[in-house]
Amino acid sequence: DTMLSKYSKYTTYRHDIQVSYRINREKLRMNTGVRLQPYETHLEYRTQGVLHEPVQKEMNINPTFDLRYMFSDNTDIRFRVNGSSNQPSMTNLLDITDNTNPLFITQGNPDLKPSFTTNANVDFHTYNADTQGSFMTGARYRVTRNNISNRVEYNAETGGQTTRPDNINGNWNVGGNIGGTYTFKDQRFTMNTFSWINY
Repeated sequence: DTMLSKYSKYTTYRHDIQVSYRINREKLRMNTGVRLQPYETHLEYRTQGVLHEPVQKEMNINPTFDLRYMFSDNTDIRFRVNGSSNQPSMTNLLDITDNTNPLFITQGNPDLKPSFTTNANVDFHTYNADTQGSFMTGARYRVTRNNISNRVEYNAETGGQTTRPDNINGNWNVGGNIGGTYTFKDQRFTMNTFSWINY
């Protein structure tokens, strides 16, 4: 039954280009670069007896930066930043309303934009070989621009709902950790502690 069946065929052309620059010194190590992924996706999608053939052309840009500074052989600090693109699915981009279930209607959104997530991390670590004790602490930050989520609207009269993908901003989180290892003088007993906080 062509009115009740769905058919889809994806054809994707993608390239992967990566450029990086590295520095390796006695106390300093750095690696930075960018990964580019130009791609093109063709979709043949037949639903409710209608054939849709959208084409998506995008450029994924994934930059990265990694810096590590060593105060000594046992103490270092590391700072990392990276970004990643995420494309909406082709079916989410279709301008289609599926109301086969009137209590659960789904819609596409041809205006969806790609999302981009940035992660930033900083970590400090030190270790004492004589006492076999260690200390570590770190912080994390993550933010997503144009995050792809589902907008749900409820109909109070029918009790049904309509779901549509949409871009939203303001999604971020931050966290930190602190911990360490303490070894008693006779080195038969070791105490470990580690704590996290996230918001």
